[in-house]
Amino acid sequence: MTTHTSTPPTPGFFYGIRALFRGIGLFWTHPRWWGWALLPTIAIIILSAFTWKGLVLLFHEVFKLRLVVATVLSYAITLGGLYLLFPVLYESLGGLFFDGLTARVYRDILQKTFEPRPFRSSVQYTLHALGYSCCTLLLSIPLLFIFLIPWVGIPLWSIIFGYRFGVSYLFSGGLMRGETAKETRAWASTHRKAIAGFGISAYLILSCFPIIGLLFVPCFVVAAVCVREHIPNKSATPLPVKKDS
Repeated sequence: MTTHTSTPPTPGFFYGIRALFRGIGLFWTHPRWWGWALLPTIAIIILSAFTWKGLVLLFHEVFKLRLVVATVLSYAITLGGLYLLFPVLYESLGGLFFDGLTARVYRDILQKTFEPRPFRSSVQYTLHALGYSCCTLLLSIPLLFIFLIPWVGIPLWSIIFGYRFGVSYLFSGGLMRGETAKETRAWASTHRKAIAGFGISAYLILSCFPIIGLLFVPCFVVAAVCVREHIPNKSATPLPVKKDS
């Protein structure tokens, strides 16, 4: 048995960006995957619409603001809340559907299948992933003023939180691989540049195109698989591959 003593250099920041666009291309060229992304995306859009409409009624009817002012103010609050709460919304509304999408990517593109995880282990992993997203939200609140800086606020915000945003998309793949959430985060910490390139680019797309950007969310899930599977990792346990009969 031949042992490989050399490995390719760890991909960097621009590899993460290329992986993002590869994920976008893969998703939109595989219509069979679209159904996994439809329901959580619709749920987030409906939730945002109800929030916006409720705020309009609150400001117009209760605080007696002009309808135009109430509409614009409600839109700004809803948009800001979507930016801040999106990772949490993703974990809560999209997690189950996107886990299924991740499994399909592994099966259709990489020809790899996985044994189902015990229910308790899956719940623990999901709660840990949700907690990670909540921590991102809590960290963002004291730095909200950065987001509001004209022209440079969104890029700076994306740079600060892009890495954590990228890690949040790795959790579905980690769940498939049978890892603990801590192991997934540990792996990401050894590939910070690539994860940052992926996460910052994804966050910029979502921030610059707040409504249309939701259509790219499932693409980010696919891209996270591309990032994880195409980055060499000497310490990773080999993935279980379905044996040919």
